[in-house]
Amino acid sequence: MKQMNMKTTICPSSEPGTARHLEPLDRLSVKPLQTLNLAERETGDVADWPLSLAAVQSSEIRYRRLFEAARDGILILDPDTRKITDSNPFMTELLGYPREELVGKELWEIGLLKDEAASQEAFRELREKHYIRYEDLPLQSATGKRREVEFVSNLYMEDAQDVIQCNIRDITDRKRVEKVLGHARDQLAN
Repeated sequence: MKQMNMKTTICPSSEPGTARHLEPLDRLSVKPLQTLNLAERETGDVADWPLSLAAVQSSEIRYRRLFEAARDGILILDPDTRKITDSNPFMTELLGYPREELVGKELWEIGLLKDEAASQEAFRELREKHYIRYEDLPLQSATGKRREVEFVSNLYMEDAQDVIQCNIRDITDRKRVEKVLGHARDQLAN
C-alpha cells in the first residue's frame, strides 16, 4: 500500500490568539487541494484520494475525542450572534444543563457573564484583541451549586469564518486550598 505524506503550511502570527491560516496539502510536492482546478483533479493521482480522505476522517475523530474528553469546559460560539453553537460534555457536568439547553444561548444566559451589557463588552474586547481571560469568575450551576472558574476565550478563523472558542476551567478546589492555606498562614503569624 502506498504511504501518504501529509503536509500543512502555517502562516505564523506573532500575537497570541491571532488567527493562523492552515492549508492542507495532498503530498509534499503538490499544490493545496483547494487550488486544484477540475483538469488537475481529474488527471491527478486518484489512488491517493482514499488515503487523504482516511487521514482527514482520522484527524476529525481524534479532535472530536479530544473535545469530548477534555476535563475543561469548551464552548464554541458564533461571534455575530454571540450564541453557543457547540459545547463539550464537561460543560454539561459543570453547569448541569444538557447540551441541547446550552446551544443557542448567550454566555450571560448561562451565568458565565454578569449580564447582557457585560457580554457585549467582553465580545467587543475579544474582537479587538482576539483573546480575553477572566480569573475567579463565579459560576452557578442549574442546581444552584457555586463554582469558581477561569475563563479564556479566543477568536480565530475556521474555514474563512470567525469562530470563538471559550475554555472554562473549574478552579473551585484550588481556590478552597488557597483560602485554607491563607487562613493557616494568618494563624501562624499571630
